[in-house]
Amino acid sequence: MIIDEKLLRALASPPPYRQASGGAVNSSQRPSSVLPTLPANILLQITYSVFPIGILVDDCDLSMQGDVFAIQREALHFLADSLRLVNRSFYAVCMHILRSIYFPAYCRFIRPPYTSDPIPSLMGNASSSEVNAHRELAVLDRFIVLVSHEDQRLQASDLQLPREEAYRDLFDIMQPKNRMEDLVLTIGRQLGAVCDVDDVPPYSRDAQSTLDTPSSCASSIYSMDKKETDEELPEKLSDWEMTSICPSLPSNPWPKHTSTRQKSRGLLSFLRPKKKKPAPPPQVIASRPRVIEPLPFEALSVTFSPRKVGLVYSPPRSRPCRSATFPLPPSSPAFTPYVSSSLGASTSPRKRTIVEVVRHRDESLESCALRLVQALLVWLKEE
Repeated sequence: MIIDEKLLRALASPPPYRQASGGAVNSSQRPSSVLPTLPANILLQITYSVFPIGILVDDCDLSMQGDVFAIQREALHFLADSLRLVNRSFYAVCMHILRSIYFPAYCRFIRPPYTSDPIPSLMGNASSSEVNAHRELAVLDRFIVLVSHEDQRLQASDLQLPREEAYRDLFDIMQPKNRMEDLVLTIGRQLGAVCDVDDVPPYSRDAQSTLDTPSSCASSIYSMDKKETDEELPEKLSDWEMTSICPSLPSNPWPKHTSTRQKSRGLLSFLRPKKKKPAPPPQVIASRPRVIEPLPFEALSVTFSPRKVGLVYSPPRSRPCRSATFPLPPSSPAFTPYVSSSLGASTSPRKRTIVEVVRHRDESLESCALRLVQALLVWLKEE
């Protein structure tokens, strides 16, 4: 028996067993709902139900408490090491669970001179970019991974010893350094020295005031002062009101006819020293306010030490060099000379420390960050 494949392809598919109604949609065309596409609250509830993280130790016997702790450690290690790396949905759910569990332990490692705020206080009002820009949050995530691995290592063998030096670098250098960078961003936004991706530059908020020329500013100030002085002076009195108030004054102090004596005085008036006219008041000229362009937060980093704190600026990389196979002629308006590096692709400018302040022994991070931003403002004005 020979079956013609072309003929089978030309035939239509068989009708369904049940005739669907006019308004209904065929079930085969519906997208199948998979686990990562579920809402976040449902996915979080499923994760809590599958992994025994919320087991109450008080409800168990004393003989079972060790096993419960071991099960919880394994579940937390699996969340931190495997499940959160699947996709974004599982990452958000796993980090929500892990951060809420390990955050109290993280706060106990903070030394008294330092402060901590790994999760932004205004998490509900903050955008996703602001949350991602919070650099201390990465220190909390590293602490979570470190603790989960250390617990799993100690549980695997009784010969393993706890390593206290593993937390020393994390909380002696990285935590205060990243906390200082977050404070620089917070204070720098308020003072207009640092901006984030979603921030509006301060010079564009009030563009009309900064674009006014000095002459227009001076004329507006002069007209305003003149208006205020005119309102303060009383109205001009008439001759009748003046004579009624001061009757000793003559009604016409400057008559039109002049005598010969007055004429001679007028001829010899050039010999007498002339009275100098009072100089007009100096005109107030408002200087144009200097616009300070804030630095992007992505290009800033902090060098932290117990006695000194600095701010490092990494300029953005220059544009890549154009391809050599399609060069632009020098006469074209888009042609700009470009000197490439020895590697050929682009030039990466070096980092440089632009601001450095001395840190006292018991000084808080907030006051040190404030002095650092104030020094940055002085540097921006000089530049």
